[in-house]
Amino acid sequence: MKIFRIRKRNINKNWTEEEDNSLIDLVNNKYGKKWKIIHMFFPKRTKFECYNRYVQINPQIKKGKWSKEEDQKIKNLVEEYGYDWSKISNIVKTRTSKQIRSRYIFYLDSKLNNTEFSQEEDEMVQKLFPIFKTNWVKYINYLPNRSAKIIQNRYRSYK
Repeated sequence: MKIFRIRKRNINKNWTEEEDNSLIDLVNNKYGKKWKIIHMFFPKRTKFECYNRYVQINPQIKKGKWSKEEDQKIKNLVEEYGYDWSKISNIVKTRTSKQIRSRYIFYLDSKLNNTEFSQEEDEMVQKLFPIFKTNWVKYINYLPNRSAKIIQNRYRSYK
C-alpha cells in the first residue's frame, strides 16, 4: 500500500518591493495580463498569486462604488463584445474582469428587474427565508428576473 504525502509549498507570503516593481513592469510594459507567462518570472508564486498581487498594488484598479458612467460603459461594451470580460477589462482599465463580470451579472443585465420590490416579492422573501436561509441562489426560482445579490441586498435592508 502506497502512502501519499501532501507537501505544503514553502511560500513567502510577503511580496518584496522589488517583486512588486517587477510585477508592475511585466504587466504594464511587456506581457499585459498574460498570467501564465508572468508567473514564470516568480518561481515561488502561482499565476493566481501574481494576479491577486497586481490587483492589490495597481493604483488604477478602483474598488467600491460604481458610477453611472461606469455602468453605462460596461453595458455598451457588453453589447459590442459580448461576455469577453478580459477584453472589456482591458478597455476599461480601472476595474478587473472579475469586478466587471460580477457587476454585469448581478446588477446590469437587461434581463434583470431593478425596480423596487413589490409587496408580494417582499412577502415571498420573508416566507422563503426560514427555508433557504442565506442560500440566495435558490430564491431566484421564486423571484424571476431578480439576481441573488439583489435579493440578498433587499433582505438585508429589512433590518
